[in-house]
Amino acid sequence: MKRFPPFIEFFWNDKDITPQCRLQNFEVGMKAQTVVIVGDGWAALSAVAEALGLGKETHTSQLPQARVVWVSGTGGRVLAAVPSVEGEAVAAHIEALASALGVETGERISGGSFLREFRNRSFREPVWNKAHSLEEKRERRSVELWKAEVALAPLEEVRWTRSLVEIEEDLRERLIAHPGVTRREGLPLEAIEFAEELSVNEVESGAQDHANASVLVFASGERLTADRIIYADRWSKLSAINGIPKVLAWNRGREPMGVLQVLFSHAQPMRPEVTEAFFTTLNRDAGETEDRHVFGHFFREGRESIWSTVISQEEGEDNHLITKKLRRMKQALDKMFSQSEWTSGAFEATIQNEQVRFEEQLVFAHGTAPLKPQKLKKGRHADFAFEAITDGYGVSAVLELFAPSRESAIGETLNEAPSDGMTSSEVSAAVEASVGARENEGRIPSAQAEISV
Repeated sequence: MKRFPPFIEFFWNDKDITPQCRLQNFEVGMKAQTVVIVGDGWAALSAVAEALGLGKETHTSQLPQARVVWVSGTGGRVLAAVPSVEGEAVAAHIEALASALGVETGERISGGSFLREFRNRSFREPVWNKAHSLEEKRERRSVELWKAEVALAPLEEVRWTRSLVEIEEDLRERLIAHPGVTRREGLPLEAIEFAEELSVNEVESGAQDHANASVLVFASGERLTADRIIYADRWSKLSAINGIPKVLAWNRGREPMGVLQVLFSHAQPMRPEVTEAFFTTLNRDAGETEDRHVFGHFFREGRESIWSTVISQEEGEDNHLITKKLRRMKQALDKMFSQSEWTSGAFEATIQNEQVRFEEQLVFAHGTAPLKPQKLKKGRHADFAFEAITDGYGVSAVLELFAPSRESAIGETLNEAPSDGMTSSEVSAAVEASVGARENEGRIPSAQAEISV
């Protein structure tokens, strides 16, 4: 039997009230819930959209909508290494969200593989595509790639004429400008004080239900009251947050790793008609026993490109090793594109500008992607107080939690928050007014951390 949210159960069971009166009583009698979302990647972005009721087939003007505070937390964010996502359901979710926010995705291109491996002076489909079933492909991919690299290489690919990097940038900008979102940056989370630990006087204004509210405490000393918390930041930082158990069963043995990314702008467009992404093997460093790879693609009509490789936790603690891996990436790219006659000379000669990003402990080498948000068993209202989601297994894995083909485990509880009731046209107008017209030309996403080379 389907479980209705409490306010729907109340009116549904009241046989003497007409549907119109039920809706009126609901709108007058309830206040908007405050949801705080901590994180800055695709997981956080999608949770913000879910809290606002965006991209849903239901009539959102009469659905509850939360007051959303989006806190960047540590600011950890990995840009899409390839332009595609895994599966039609994830693609449909992105398209619905883009439509709700007025973002162009371009034409959908599906039904094939867009990833090409460079080997023996030529490009070919990855060997795992020879497997018949999706499960067999996943098993073969895990053998061919090194640990957390599987997070960078989707299967059953779908992409658009615009890159995922471009789409995400526009979605992020529109959500930050949304009238229902308060964006806060530079606030590392230091502690969470849950409802059972607080007196009424300790809970600040802003929460719908003071008896169940929690308070987030930031390193700056600022306190923020929330009815619900969605943690979409680095899971490796959870144990350092006061109020969170030091040991979480669902966070064990995942081995977080970093991602090194370099973005290039090119003096001339690099074959803008090409829709594929590429990967190739890096030269091994001393002591390495397994092949490592670099993944990437061109976007903005071939004028820019992004290239990514996974960095172990030990390497991430040594700037010399990170810089060495960056040189290996550039050597591999020069070999891949010079030997394949993409360029008349060295690939490096096509580069006009470059930007280097390193994000530590953001992708997982072990374990499997959670099928639902992870919760704390803490307090009477634990199921509603705190949820954790992660980008650690790639864009597609986390977006599966929000995909329209299944009932969203996050949305089921988020939609219990009452709404101020903006229509989709009102939302679009408000966002347009805030964002304004802008050109994509020359835009490069800002780096979280830069390395001098």
